[in-house]
Order: sequence, then structure tokens, then C-alpha cells
Amino acid sequence: MNDRLQRLYNIIKEKDLDGVILTDGYNIDYISGYKGHTGMLLVVNDTSYILTDSRYTEQASLEAKAFEIIDIGMDGYSKTVKRILEDKIEDSHTVSLGFEDKSISYTQYKALSDALGASVSLVELGDVVNKLRMIKSQDEIDLIAKAEAIGDEAFNHIINYIEVGMTEKQVALELEYVMKSLGADGLSFDTIVASGMRSALP
Repeated sequence: MNDRLQRLYNIIKEKDLDGVILTDGYNIDYISGYKGHTGMLLVVNDTSYILTDSRYTEQASLEAKAFEIIDIGMDGYSKTVKRILEDKIEDSHTVSLGFEDKSISYTQYKALSDALGASVSLVELGDVVNKLRMIKSQDEIDLIAKAEAIGDEAFNHIINYIEVGMTEKQVALELEYVMKSLGADGLSFDTIVASGMRSALP
């Protein structure tokens, strides 16, 4: 079990929960390594799951090796969660399931609540999982330094690339191309290029 998953188990123990369900894609990636951003992470008792649809099961199995990958099929997320809980928790006590109240839509929450019924108590986790990501490991620090170096190199390129008459879209496209060429996986946010009168419209 990786250290991040162990820290999630520690949260379950500290809050006296039977399990947790994560819906924030960044937290799912952080805990499991699954980068699909389509799915849920469920931990119940001593078993950890990634729930997703058939488009992502292969990716999830490659990236989240410590997790059991569940294809939700036609049941959808809520019924799949209910089935797992019924299989994993045999006694009749009310199940306490932590959930990410800051990243779940009302539609998702209502579907879960309706499917699980009165036998499951949904407990708000607040920022407790997000806070796990605040303290960076040495590997994370190295990756941040690499990302900063890519940004610096791309910026130095772009200030020599810009010419009068170019559109903002042309400059943004070149900047994104250079960053990815240098090894960036993606962008933290949409590229903002603004000049002249449009400088006040970022």
C-alpha cells in the first residue's frame, strides 16, 4: 500500500468511518495514480476501488495497480457503490461513508443518497483530503522545479517569437506547443495572451 493511500486509511480511522468516496479528480489521481478524471475512488474496510466506465478501465488498471477496478456498466455509480457496500459490510449497523462535499454536484449527492438510503450516513469530509496534498514529497518538489523550468524556457522562447500583426491565438498556440514539446503534460489553466487595448481584458 502506498503512503498516500495509507494516509487516506488514517483519515477513515480518525473519523470513525466505514469508508470514503472521492469524487475530486485531482484527489483521485493523488491517492491512486489514476489520471482519467472520470470516475470515483471508494475505500471500504480493507479494499480500495476505482469505479469508472468501460472507456477508462484499462487506463485505471495500468495507473492504479493497488486498486480493484470496477466497471460501473449500466448500473451507474450510485448502484455500484451500494452493491459494494452490501458485499463488504455484513452487519446491520448504519454505515458511515465520508464524501467530498466540496467537489460533488447536488445531482451526484442526491443519486448516492437515494440509492444508499437510510442505512448509510453520508459524512462531509470538508478539506481533509485536500490538505493531504499540501505537504509535498521530494518527488513532487522535483516535478514542480521541472515544470517551472519548462515555463521559463517557453516564456524566453515566446518573447523572441512574437511579431507585430500576430493574433493572441497564434501566440497562445505557440506557447502551448513549446511547453508540451519541452515535456509538459498539460496546462494548469487556459493560456492568457493579451496586448495593447486588450491588456485590460485578461
